[in-house]
Amino acid sequence: MKILINASNLRAGGGLQVADSICRELGMHKEHRFVAVLCEQLRKTGEDIKKYDNVEVVEYQCPINPRIVLFGRDKFLDSLVEEKGVEAVMTVFGPSRWIPRVPHLSGMALGDAIYRMASDKELRASLVEKGEEQLINFDTFEERARRLIDLTEKIAIKEKQTTRAPKLGCKLF
Repeated sequence: MKILINASNLRAGGGLQVADSICRELGMHKEHRFVAVLCEQLRKTGEDIKKYDNVEVVEYQCPINPRIVLFGRDKFLDSLVEEKGVEAVMTVFGPSRWIPRVPHLSGMALGDAIYRMASDKELRASLVEKGEEQLINFDTFEERARRLIDLTEKIAIKEKQTTRAPKLGCKLF
């Protein structure tokens, strides 16, 4: 799969460190090709990851433009997705003002903002569609968040057990 890593909207702070960490791991995922769109603050990261065979680096600073905010379109990023044949986008740190025309995952510092932005009806429909209806049976945000964290941890542990541990020569008990 060809994935665009979008870090063009970052300016300062912890999001830059998160982007740096993510980008430095891309070379380990040879089954995918990446187009890393990095802001100027991540220039050193870009120079370091250019050596990966499966990563192409593009430097671009997403402008703060009311047109992008209103319509969700960024001509540069839209054309990059089309010309590179990108199948999915991951925005390292949201909210993203750009709305790609391909599947899009966006990282958030305050995950509960997602719950505040979506009505309960939208949230329920989304979770049911994803087969995670067990998350909607809790009354409070805290209960939902705890269940989501548990589910995520179980998936992560299973993934590590089935893929990473054997490669590292670890014995599973």
